[in-house]
Amino acid sequence: MSDPPDPAWLDALLGGTDGVEIPPQSQGPGPIALSQMYRDAAMLEQESLALAAESQKRRFESEMPSAVPKMAKTSVSQTHVSTPATASPAGPQNAGNGGRCFRCGRAGHWSRDCTHIAMAMTARMSSPCHVCGGRINPTSDRICRLSVGPYAGKWAHHSCALNHLVNLGFITAEDASNVEI
Repeated sequence: MSDPPDPAWLDALLGGTDGVEIPPQSQGPGPIALSQMYRDAAMLEQESLALAAESQKRRFESEMPSAVPKMAKTSVSQTHVSTPATASPAGPQNAGNGGRCFRCGRAGHWSRDCTHIAMAMTARMSSPCHVCGGRINPTSDRICRLSVGPYAGKWAHHSCALNHLVNLGFITAEDASNVEI
């Protein structure tokens, strides 16, 4: 093993220490100990935030009145039994369809909220398709309002709109099968 470097050589290498003694190693925590301290402090902060959120949730739930419906009073007479109407529990009305609308087949809304049919009914029965010129039947045709090209804002058959977008060069024929207008 080699001898430690000469202090004069270190002084010249470091640009001069003016006779100040350089300690061989700092007595404070090293970089690994510091990183562990920071990690532990961050974990403690996250745990305290989680506990605060949990206690706030518990307090909110304890202050809330019970959401469980009470038993309905039933009155019995000689001719019939009457029970007051109660609200049905909220939940998906068409969960068997994978969350898709039964009317238009699109995801993201229920059939009772379908705007596709409502938009179709607002179009006049004699309104022509502004791409092919054919008649639009709002009760049976899938129609849409164009948003690009020279017919922007006009009604068109869904299939005509896709073909129109392909002809204008906005989409390719391969992409047309995946487009929702």
